[in-house]
Amino acid sequence: MDKRNGYVYLLGTGCGDMGCITLEGLEVLRQCEVVIYDDLIDTALLNEVPYNAEKIYVGKRKNKASSKQSEIEDIIVEKAREGKMVVRAKGGDAFVFGRGGEEAIRLNKESIKWSVIPGISSSIAIPEMYGIPVTHRGLSRSFHVISAFTKDDKLRDDIESLSKVEGTLVFLMGFYQLEEIVKSLIAGGKDASTPVAVLSGGNSINHYRITGTLADISDKVENAKVSTPAVIVVGDVAGLGLYSSEDRTDICVGLTGTDEFQAKVKKNLYRYGIRSVSLMAGDYTDLECEMSWDSLLDSVSKWFVFTSARGVRGFFDRIRADRIDLRRLSDVKFAVIGSESQKALSQFGYYADFCPAEYNSIALAEGMSKLVKENEKIVLFCSKQGTGLFESELEKSGIACERYDIYDTCLEAREIEADVLEKVTHIVFGSAAGVRELHKKNFRVMDKTLLSIGPICEKAIKEHFGATPVVAEQASVEALIELLI
Repeated sequence: MDKRNGYVYLLGTGCGDMGCITLEGLEVLRQCEVVIYDDLIDTALLNEVPYNAEKIYVGKRKNKASSKQSEIEDIIVEKAREGKMVVRAKGGDAFVFGRGGEEAIRLNKESIKWSVIPGISSSIAIPEMYGIPVTHRGLSRSFHVISAFTKDDKLRDDIESLSKVEGTLVFLMGFYQLEEIVKSLIAGGKDASTPVAVLSGGNSINHYRITGTLADISDKVENAKVSTPAVIVVGDVAGLGLYSSEDRTDICVGLTGTDEFQAKVKKNLYRYGIRSVSLMAGDYTDLECEMSWDSLLDSVSKWFVFTSARGVRGFFDRIRADRIDLRRLSDVKFAVIGSESQKALSQFGYYADFCPAEYNSIALAEGMSKLVKENEKIVLFCSKQGTGLFESELEKSGIACERYDIYDTCLEAREIEADVLEKVTHIVFGSAAGVRELHKKNFRVMDKTLLSIGPICEKAIKEHFGATPVVAEQASVEALIELLI
């Protein structure tokens, strides 16, 4: 890689769930230093990029605040000039109405090296998600993908001529001009009884599949209050609705907690065909706290304790930032609260000396109280949101604990439309902080099945919502999924 100019990947992330991305696309996301992304990607993919990578949102949704194309190209060039590996992530395919070609031309002009990674276009993926094949023997031998708008943001003037085209017509970016498209096709000679499907949602939280004919589809869509993004399919195949008997359309899971936690849950739900809706946005913030490494790594025998995978990563971030020689940890013992923090620790080449059979603070403290020797010291690295339960349980055994809040969790409930929230049947809670945030925004949850990752979260649900949740047997994503399948 030319470090003077870096390298740019024009990446199509596919359309819909993050599972639609290619293996190559996922690999470059996991290695990038900068990701510049659109509104139409599955934001769960952002959890695959390195934690210290720069994430730049540029919008690109009609009728919503977005960066101009020239501004986006300037950002791509600027970051590449810094010698970084840049991923320009787009929904669908970068070269199918994704303006990836324009970005490629600009990069060539700037003498910056680049390559394109194909993605699954929404013109194919969205119809498939709703059981509509764009080609089907006996119904359609071809399909045609059409942008409804010109570069001047006007409805193209050749719609009537498309009425003579054989096969399936797939319109992108045409939702707001549906009525004009329909009238033009009929005026051009298309039979008014031709099947039409308007497919809204894709990777968004609001899914609609409205079917009809050229004669009545406009009225049906208006009455259903369908929203963008949407794909319009015109042709005999639009009347098909091919669904697997295994699809769990009866369940829709509301997700809370950090984006990282939600991505793990969503990935597991995807395996079972279960839909999910993100109810909040959440991320981590590193905190500045006074840490004396000379004191922490002196000759006194110590246990370093982690109650989350993020705490593990935050600790080793500090180790790296302060240039601490890892050999100084040779006499330290490690304790973790569960399988995720255990896995995170192993990624740094260390293995936990203790992990409780039950993944919660009480079990961790009870186990530690039996292991810690009289001359040993316990140091906890955790979130500012930590309840203090671990320390208080240790105090019952007369054991002191030194605590460092090395990160904070920032959660914000999303504005969810009422008709979307009505579709949610279950809500998954992975932390008490997620419970508090939903309660603060007055979310109505009494008609939902509430799922808790553990007893602390269970207690918060009872206190704030007056409801009794179903509690996972272990504090893990896998155990939560077991409650749903």
